[in-house]
Amino acid sequence: MKTVWTSHLKGDEAKQFEKLIRNCLVPAIVDRLYTILDNDLERLELDTQSARQYDKPAWGEYTAHCNGYKEAMRLIKELFDLGEAK
Repeated sequence: MKTVWTSHLKGDEAKQFEKLIRNCLVPAIVDRLYTILDNDLERLELDTQSARQYDKPAWGEYTAHCNGYKEAMRLIKELFDLGEAK
């Protein structure tokens, strides 16, 4: 679990909030979210690797947008990873 979840809290409050998060996140919902994000990332990867992308007049801006979008999806996945503190 990323420490950013509890970085605004101290001591017992942080522990209680972490427990609350772990109890609220239903594994089936998190798994489905990961699947949705993975599918979207895969679609975006295929789209951005296509040679036809170079035909776009604003290819650089489109590429920057896609890279930012992919980074945001990765961040969401990291936030929902409740493994050891990171």
